[in-house]
Amino acid sequence: MKNPETFQKNWWWIVLSAIIFASIGSLLTVMLPARFTQSADIQILFIQSAEMDWSDKTMLQITDAVGSLVDDTDTQKEVLWQLHQAGYALDEKDFARFTSKERRFYGWKLNVSTKDPVLTETLLNTWQTVVLDAINADLEMSRKTQQQSKVAAVWLPCLQQLPAEPSHAVCNPQNAAQIATAYNQAFDQYQTAKSQVKYLVGYPPTYSVHLLEVNSTQRVTLLSKNTSILIGTLLGILVGTLTIESPWTKTLNFKRGES
Repeated sequence: MKNPETFQKNWWWIVLSAIIFASIGSLLTVMLPARFTQSADIQILFIQSAEMDWSDKTMLQITDAVGSLVDDTDTQKEVLWQLHQAGYALDEKDFARFTSKERRFYGWKLNVSTKDPVLTETLLNTWQTVVLDAINADLEMSRKTQQQSKVAAVWLPCLQQLPAEPSHAVCNPQNAAQIATAYNQAFDQYQTAKSQVKYLVGYPPTYSVHLLEVNSTQRVTLLSKNTSILIGTLLGILVGTLTIESPWTKTLNFKRGES
């Protein structure tokens, strides 16, 4: 039975045990396997215009469309192909295991976590580049669609005016073939551009997507250093308390000059 005198006499053993186990806990955070994480924030900006009066509903819809693009099959394939070119033999399961996304209101946060800091940085950089390139490609095709739609719209009234009298200087039956050709050409180009909008279909080009921030790579262990030290300290106090009357303390007390 431990009495107060024992604790008062051997308090140093509890302190020493706590320090030893706290040091072991701190050392374990260095020795344990670690993962390296990095993230990037992509934000969508909207421009109010005659073509589109953006509402919360439509802004959330386009945000959802961007979210679908972030990790869809085509995006994964392009990212993995580029990584293969860089010497990383990853597959779709690896992509799903190493990456995740988080919604950021009108935007998305891309997260990458692997055991290799270089792979983490390379994967995130490749991923965000593929996503931004795909969105900008859709945006450019939307601009072309809008432009060709306006060109076709210019020729349509001219076609409708052909039978009218008096004859227009340009829109008259003598130019019917040329007018029809110009209209059909503009309409075909409109249809072609429209068909090449792959993800953000039906939205006018009055938005833009920007890479706001790329966080630095962080090393993450199974237990944080503070948690490991706290657990080690508590365990040391427990061990020191349970062994306060052990031969170890008697031996150390003797070496400290105590009988």
